[in-house]
Amino acid sequence: MFLLKEGRVKVSRENGNGQEATMCLLELGEIFGEVEGMDGTPHESLV
Repeated sequence: MFLLKEGRVKVSRENGNGQEATMCLLELGEIFGEVEGMDGTPHESLV
């Protein structure tokens, strides 16, 4: 689990056509990565 203390983060992935698809934008104070920590799902993101 991570807490964004500064700046912004864009979470994106590449689609089947090689284009970037934005999943979400995270702002100061937002928490992310908590689901992977609770259910054991592998985390594909790089931080």
